[in-house]
Amino acid sequence: MFLSTYENTVDAKGRVSIPAPFRAALGGADHVLLWPSFEGPFLEGGGAALLESYRAMMRRLPPHDKTRRAFMHAVFGRSRPFNFDSTGRIVLDRAYAQHASITGKALFVGLDDRFQVWSPEAYAAHEAEYLKLAAERSDLLTAPDMFGETPYGGEAAE
Repeated sequence: MFLSTYENTVDAKGRVSIPAPFRAALGGADHVLLWPSFEGPFLEGGGAALLESYRAMMRRLPPHDKTRRAFMHAVFGRSRPFNFDSTGRIVLDRAYAQHASITGKALFVGLDDRFQVWSPEAYAAHEAEYLKLAAERSDLLTAPDMFGETPYGGEAAE
């Protein structure tokens, strides 16, 4: 599980340390998978399990569905592995860094099964919006879902 937020320095060669807890969450993999998000100016990241979950979701759509193809291009077509060096750093591709406006610092934000990589300034501009929406919709955390289960796995009261 990817938890917490970490800010790390990006050196002149584009090297940045993936936070140690994030590397541990990758289960011993020698790389991390990243792609430019189609939702905003940040990178999406995770391991093989995350891409497998995207694959399963996309396979629910018909094979020739244009939306399926769009998601496949946006995620699989733009994903790539970044190998760790001996100290847990990766060399961030210039195009990826430009997409997220990452220069001297990178902010890693853990989001359970995935994480995002932001420029600290861009994240600061979005964080208040995220927190406001979370507060406005906090009722969803305790409401039964459409399948009659509570979010924590128990059965909903009738």
